[in-house]
Amino acid sequence: PVLSSQAQTLRMLRVVVLSALVASGTCFMPATPGLRGSWSSNALRPSQAKASSLPVSATGRSKQGASPLMLWNPFAGALGGNKDEERAAARSALIELCRSGPKNGVGATQELQDSITSACTELARLNPTKAQARSDLLNGDWGLLYTSTTGASAGKLGPFVGEVEQRIDMAAGKYDNVVVAGPIEAVLGAHWDVSQDGKFDTWQVIFDDIKFKVFGLTVVDKEFSTESRDQVLDTLDSMATGKAQTNPKNAGVWEMTYTDETLRVLYAQGSDPAKPPNVYILTK
Repeated sequence: PVLSSQAQTLRMLRVVVLSALVASGTCFMPATPGLRGSWSSNALRPSQAKASSLPVSATGRSKQGASPLMLWNPFAGALGGNKDEERAAARSALIELCRSGPKNGVGATQELQDSITSACTELARLNPTKAQARSDLLNGDWGLLYTSTTGASAGKLGPFVGEVEQRIDMAAGKYDNVVVAGPIEAVLGAHWDVSQDGKFDTWQVIFDDIKFKVFGLTVVDKEFSTESRDQVLDTLDSMATGKAQTNPKNAGVWEMTYTDETLRVLYAQGSDPAKPPNVYILTK
């Protein structure tokens, strides 16, 4: 009788524990009328769990209409749920995609652009850095790996596609965008304000000055007015094409979606809200 009582107690305890796990979403039990008295060792095998689990969409959500049968795997985290490993795989995939296309992304096919956009979205989900706009990880020199823009910010000046760097000085609160293409060097200086949106992942960027050299000779050295933003801004694009562009705000917005020690992803929105933001992927 004592053994029988202990067995009943253990069985009840198991039911309580499993019920709590099911209720919390930690595991899913087979949709059967009753709870079996023992578990099969197959339930702990990754291959079996994969075959029996719900199909999921690219966003990780379960697809509607799937079977309600899922097996609980207590080792799921150890077997494949390590977030660091997932992040490493996602960032490597993004970098490989960027490097598979043309320099800085200039002339990339629509298929490649779509693939990179999807990879950026996936990586943003795994971002390890909070308050990116204030992070000291931003400090230093960053080289452009890919951008969706087609202008001078992509390093395209006339017939040349050159090197692009962002040189950020967090202590001074300033940065330079530097483009070197053939005999041409252009430096656009700016400072920023951190958006007070609670997440602190956005810079309000204000352009300060621009310098333009050809064969080492300075041909433009212009400081923008801090009092009036309603002026003609001779951007790098306009210098390359010979056409001036009106920018009433002389500013832009950087929304940062991923930052670590050697990789950054951000979206830059210009003064025209009708135009979609461009993605910039940079590495150290």
